[in-house]
Order: sequence, then structure tokens, then C-alpha cells
Amino acid sequence: MIGNSAILRPSAHLRRVFNLEDGPAVLENGVGRDMLRSGMIQIAEATPGSEILRVTELGYQATLDFVGEAVLLDYGALMPDA
Repeated sequence: MIGNSAILRPSAHLRRVFNLEDGPAVLENGVGRDMLRSGMIQIAEATPGSEILRVTELGYQATLDFVGEAVLLDYGALMPDA
């Protein structure tokens, strides 16, 4: 979300290759595979080198639990409740 400049929500699209402050970054194959197997993400676009991943409801909830709402809000990766 942070490197993808995306807001965390169910069905958010994330690029596998993205930019961080220090330059390009890639979601490593093993990490992506584990996230797919656990149901945290789905493949939205499978073109090699420009894969797009979709956050599932499970992935959204797990990220909130693992990282915490306050941290995600601080990084601008989560919209505050209106």
C-alpha cells in the first residue's frame, strides 16, 4: 500500500513491482506465494513483470491485525473513518 500509493481496502489493487523512497522494489516470489496460499491476495493481472494483486477481505483484516490501524493511518495507507 505504501510503496504502491494505494489505500488499504478489500479489493485494492497492488503492483508486484513498485517504488519506495530508495528506488524500485519487488514483492518477492515466496512472500507473494504465501500471501496467495493464505488467501490474503488474489491475482488480478498475471502479465510477467507487471503483475497486479488484489487484496482480499481476509488480507485487509489480517493487515489491520498485524500492522495496526494507527500505523496504517500514520503512513496514509488507510482512510480514517468519516
